[in-house]
Amino acid sequence: PVVDQISSDSARVFCAVLPTCTHATVTFVAVDTGIELAVDHGSGNKLVPLGTAGATASPRAACYKGFVVSGLSADTEYAVAYSQYGGFGWSPSYSPRTKIRTLSSDVIITGTKTREERDEELKRHAVDVDADDDASPEKPAKRGKLEKN
Repeated sequence: PVVDQISSDSARVFCAVLPTCTHATVTFVAVDTGIELAVDHGSGNKLVPLGTAGATASPRAACYKGFVVSGLSADTEYAVAYSQYGGFGWSPSYSPRTKIRTLSSDVIITGTKTREERDEELKRHAVDVDADDDASPEKPAKRGKLEKN
């Protein structure tokens, strides 16, 4: 398979299936843990444990157009493979597998505020520029006379 547009939790996968094949199963194996996951086309291309009952293979057209697989772990190396289904049954997974590494997740959300909460906080810290100015804009402030020594 060809894998591109890799982010911290997703990747786009393309497969070239034989003309006689109708479906393909794409698998992701986490290299460091050995956990095998399959793409379930029926659930919007989410990852499920390999062999999950009810998981559906990707149709031929989706393999050629490519599909986005979400649910990957950040900063993890995966070996990606696929097997094809046709009149002969399922093929073995193709080897060598395509190896990818997802990006690290740099964004950490530490808290959220509503727009109203943020506005209230900004008002508390706001400085009123007119509050200290006794003179109106039309009349300049009078200056005191300098005394001579």
